Amino acid sequence: MKSNPCGRLRPGDEVTWTDDDGERRYGVFIEMSTPHLAEIVEIDTGATFEVPICDLAISA
Repeated sequence: MKSNPCGRLRPGDEVTWTDDDGERRYGVFIEMSTPHLAEIVEIDTGATFEVPICDLAISA
């Protein structure tokens, strides 16, 4: 896993983040919802999440 992607994400990039319960999540970056929130589609469920951009890590 690469480090924090602030400002370096492109649509289709695979990302990881930790949810509020401490569980690691895996998804695909879609677009920025706001300047600080990224829209992510979770790989396992297909659910869409808004995640703070600086909480994401780009998957290697």
